[in-house]
Amino acid sequence: MTVQTEQTSSLTEEAKAIIWRIFSVGASPLTRLSSFEVIEPVVRKHMSSHDAEPSIAAIRGWFESYGDRHWLKSDMQEAVAAIILERLGTTCGESEVWAVGSIDAEVATRTVRALWSPEHIDSFVDAALDALEKFCNRENVLDPSRLDRTGSADTGTIRQAIARDGRLAFYQQLHGHGLDLVLRALHPAAGNLLALVIELRPEQFESLVERLDHPVVQARAAHHMVSATLHSDHRAPLRWIAHGSCDGLIALAIVHTLNTVNRLDHDIRLADRADPDRYPPSTELRPDQDDLDTAAAGLLHGLVDRLALLDPPACACWIGELLSGAPYVLHRRGDCEIPRRIEQLERACTE
Repeated sequence: MTVQTEQTSSLTEEAKAIIWRIFSVGASPLTRLSSFEVIEPVVRKHMSSHDAEPSIAAIRGWFESYGDRHWLKSDMQEAVAAIILERLGTTCGESEVWAVGSIDAEVATRTVRALWSPEHIDSFVDAALDALEKFCNRENVLDPSRLDRTGSADTGTIRQAIARDGRLAFYQQLHGHGLDLVLRALHPAAGNLLALVIELRPEQFESLVERLDHPVVQARAAHHMVSATLHSDHRAPLRWIAHGSCDGLIALAIVHTLNTVNRLDHDIRLADRADPDRYPPSTELRPDQDDLDTAAAGLLHGLVDRLALLDPPACACWIGELLSGAPYVLHRRGDCEIPRRIEQLERACTE
């Protein structure tokens, strides 16, 4: 797969061979420079002086600018992704991983599948998880320039909030406040890598969450996983709960299961008064074919059944958090059906 544009075809192979280095530096959360800012120093370091000037000018032409901000033109994304991915070998280090993280996740997924063998993908996923694990061990995982009305969000502050409010309450707060931290404040390259790994190897999702021990990163991974499975298997988060599952995985399973109950109730309310073409169902279930009310109740019973797989002390702890937190989730629309869901949940917990 070779994607060429007029702006890339003029580059020499020597210049194309260092493109990944430019985007690696710009994407890495360990640096404070943009890809545009490092074009000149990287090119001059790795190319002869004779070829450097035209290459610098050509690569700068790939970017849009507004004031001090520079970003890759949308019509250049496919071509640049191909240049980067075609030149990365099967053994990736941290720098190569962040170069891939510079690519929009949807573009990267398509291009990786077209260019790389399954063995190459497996090797990259291992390297990406190593880089993300190292990233999660930093004190400042979130990008301060992307925080909006969230206040301090360093790792220490987040862990204090979990100790104070409980993990379930913290994850629900992340979900209930527009996912500001989850979708906007995480470094873009880290978000791209998470989405790419989940698209390429979804079977590794649970081990990924256990390995990447940072709540915001875990929540971002779960957001991608649910987006990928909700319209084919609305019960998928229940299977995240098993004997030995980490606390983050259990909390995320509870949050997303309760929110799926809300989605099903919303579909029930819309079924008789909305145009199905304008308001498609939230899950794979169809109001005119499936019993959504029974499905929602089944999720609540299934949630309790899965929690029962845990050790008794852990089960009791999570049931307590579930009963105390569920009314704030299931009550938020305040209509007459919601108390019935609480009653169903309480009955399932005491049976």
